Amino acid sequence: MKINIDCRPFPPPVRADYWAGLVDDELLIVDSDLGNRSVTNDLEAVLLEVFRRLVPSEIDYADLKIRYRDTMGEWDRIIIERLEGFDSSFTAEIVSARNEPPPNADFLQAARQ
Repeated sequence: MKINIDCRPFPPPVRADYWAGLVDDELLIVDSDLGNRSVTNDLEAVLLEVFRRLVPSEIDYADLKIRYRDTMGEWDRIIIERLEGFDSSFTAEIVSARNEPPPNADFLQAARQ
C-alpha cells in the first residue's frame, strides 16, 4: 500500500488507537486494536502525528527505520520516500517484513503494560 502524505499545517484527525516509540534506532508503531480505525487505514494521520510529536526534526523521514505491527499481530516495515516541492509532502509505503519482530520487541511489550 502506497500513500502520499501532505504535511501542510492542517493534518487530518487521527482516528486510530496506537502506541508509538523510538527504541534504539527504530520507530515502532503498534496498532492497539481497540475498535477504532486501524493504523493501516489511518496511516497518513498516524504518521503525521508521530512525526510531529515524537521524531526529532533533525531526522530525515527517509532515513528513519519504521516497523509497524498491525491488528493481526504481523510486523511490517513502513518505507518513506521524500518528495521535493512546495507542498511539503512525502510518500509512505507499507511493505511486508515477513513478520520479523524488532529485536527489542520484549521492551516494547513491557512498555505497553
